[in-house]
Amino acid sequence: MEADSNKITYENDNLSFALDGQKGYLLSFISGREFIVPDVNESLFSLQFRNAVGATQCFDSSQAESFTWQRSDKEDKTLFTLQYKNIASDCFFERGISARVYIECSKNSPLTQWRIDVDFNSQSALELLEFVEFPKVTLVNDFKAQGGDLELFWPFSEGCLIDDPGARQHPYKAVEYPSGGWYGLYPGPLQMQYMSVQSSKGGLYLASHDESHGPKEIEFCTVEEGTRLIYKVFTSATRTNYKMPYAMVLGGFDGDWYAAAEIYRDFATCAKLCQIPKLKDNPKVLDWIKESPVVCTYAVRGEGHHAGPSQPNKLYPYKNVLPYLAYYQKEFGTNILNIIMQYEGTAPWSPPYVWPPMGGEDLFKDYVDALHDQGNIAGLYCSGTSWTEFSSTGDGDYDCRNRFKELNLIEDICIGPQGEQSSIVCNGDALRWGYDLCASRKKTLDLLACETKKMIAAGVDYVQLFDQNLGCAPYFCHSSDHGHPAGPGPWMVHAMQQLIVGIYQQSGANDKDVLLGCEAAAAEPFMENLPLNDLRFNQVLSYGRWVPAYAFIYHEYVNNFQGNQVETSEFFSTEQGANHLLLRTAYSFSIGDLMTIVLNEEGQIHWAWCSKFSVPAPDQKSIIQLIKNLSAWRKGAAKDFLIYGRMEKPYEILNPRQTQVYRSDGTLMNFDKVLSSRFVNIEGRDVQLFVNWQDNTEQVELSLDTDLKTIIIYSSATGEMRQVSSQALTLSIPPLDSLMIEYVRH
Repeated sequence: MEADSNKITYENDNLSFALDGQKGYLLSFISGREFIVPDVNESLFSLQFRNAVGATQCFDSSQAESFTWQRSDKEDKTLFTLQYKNIASDCFFERGISARVYIECSKNSPLTQWRIDVDFNSQSALELLEFVEFPKVTLVNDFKAQGGDLELFWPFSEGCLIDDPGARQHPYKAVEYPSGGWYGLYPGPLQMQYMSVQSSKGGLYLASHDESHGPKEIEFCTVEEGTRLIYKVFTSATRTNYKMPYAMVLGGFDGDWYAAAEIYRDFATCAKLCQIPKLKDNPKVLDWIKESPVVCTYAVRGEGHHAGPSQPNKLYPYKNVLPYLAYYQKEFGTNILNIIMQYEGTAPWSPPYVWPPMGGEDLFKDYVDALHDQGNIAGLYCSGTSWTEFSSTGDGDYDCRNRFKELNLIEDICIGPQGEQSSIVCNGDALRWGYDLCASRKKTLDLLACETKKMIAAGVDYVQLFDQNLGCAPYFCHSSDHGHPAGPGPWMVHAMQQLIVGIYQQSGANDKDVLLGCEAAAAEPFMENLPLNDLRFNQVLSYGRWVPAYAFIYHEYVNNFQGNQVETSEFFSTEQGANHLLLRTAYSFSIGDLMTIVLNEEGQIHWAWCSKFSVPAPDQKSIIQLIKNLSAWRKGAAKDFLIYGRMEKPYEILNPRQTQVYRSDGTLMNFDKVLSSRFVNIEGRDVQLFVNWQDNTEQVELSLDTDLKTIIIYSSATGEMRQVSSQALTLSIPPLDSLMIEYVRH
């Protein structure tokens, strides 16, 4: 059909959408309500090319010389083909770029599939296609903070729910070289590849159902017209025609963020995306993980913060911590995974070299042997795939510039599109100056495997090797000399996977049953070999509220730990309001993760890493009691659910009582006094946990399904139980403790 003034429309029982018939951009998407406004540039997609010297040239679909479309109605589906011919720009007049978009709408399915092909003639002015942004969606200005009822789910740092997109503390930053830290990269700090928008009338689901885990920018930013959802797909710097090998999925649903997460979970666990064994069958998940240790972490240098020159503190020599660990081990009723920071004999947070440890190998080995004699587990932090030229930490005189030249590492660092040599991850006067190492290079493997082997020889059981590679993110590299494509794409993910496997093999970690980990939950392609990681859900507070989307989708496959919660003091006040350490610990337990304590130099449990020792410690009695009680549940009646279970949406607590936590800027956030989560175990048993992080008994009333036959209440971690009817249910949750109920339908 030739382009005319008519709209291109589609409607089924679940959704409807419309595109402009003249230029082929989205006008409307309805699933219970209208979600979008037309793109301000009247485009459905954008293309970014680079020329022979690495400069960018961008095009929008609205710049096509002609647009045509066809519709084909079949018995079970409707197909659209949209053709954009001779795309040009004000700066580039040659019209050698064309694109086709294919939309597949299965009859009465809530999901539609969108693909794009791009044809262009590679030349010096347009040498390669770097990314495709597609489809371009702008949400209406109707979020909760604006008086509406929209909320956005963003898969940042295990899951983020946003009711005010304009209130983000960190402004939007494009994903590009040099690689950043906390920004919208999948796979990395975004562990999953979907977004959703929820309302009381319906929802919008936007995802890339990409089984190859290709890198993408998944972001949002506010514009005058609304909120842009940004989905950029990196192509591996293709120099020929690009054909999207998977579908972008645009769909509708009913419900909240759990409903959207269930759509994604159905795809992820049924497709090739998640082919790893479940946790109970994964040989990488060692017995000590299944015994639910509490994680303990602290630095042996400095005053509780990672920046600046640092001298040994009272937790050094290493054995000084052992009496504290013995105390917590007894109080909590479980073993301790003890992960030390700032131990490096080189300089703290100055990768890749960490060995020998401060004070020498013998001193450290004596500590590890004594730790193992206690029945505890030894861990160390590292700093990922970076190279330090010189550092201001430690003694302040660490310098590897000559070694860089000796190893000719100029051939192995990540290079920018115009030949730049730069890094911004933890780079700066506060920590170090250096470069990012390309994951594809053999020297990167050799350097990291060699350091890991030394740690293993000292008896270490767990190495958080990829700290700062958030989610184990691979860093961008545009080099044309490394044997990979000269731009970001799926090769990066494969290279990082091969790097992880190579380190396990070359370091002897496989033979010694030593685990590697990363900062934040491991993104999807890295979960199999990184089954225990240092979570960062607190970082979500820069944008919205945390929700356990990662656990909902993947808890059967991977357990994590609460993490050192770095920089929590930037978000929450330690001087007023509810005790957010209790909140964060209860939340971690409720979603099935190991709990974590961070020590100050007196051996007290502190607020978090980067809370300086000069800050008064939180109440010790309450946090110890909470962890003691919850640890008993994790090792007792709730074990099969919290370790191996599949998370489900919990039944609603009616009129939940809330308390206020002060943010560092003096504003307030409300949190439920009783947190709740629900799990189904391998045998199909269905339980809901209630965690009271308050010092007083709290009561909750539930809204339940009518098909329940019986409810079993477990009043203690040892399994004491009683049966009650399935009518309206009111529960009393003891202070700093949990309660579990089981739902019986047959």
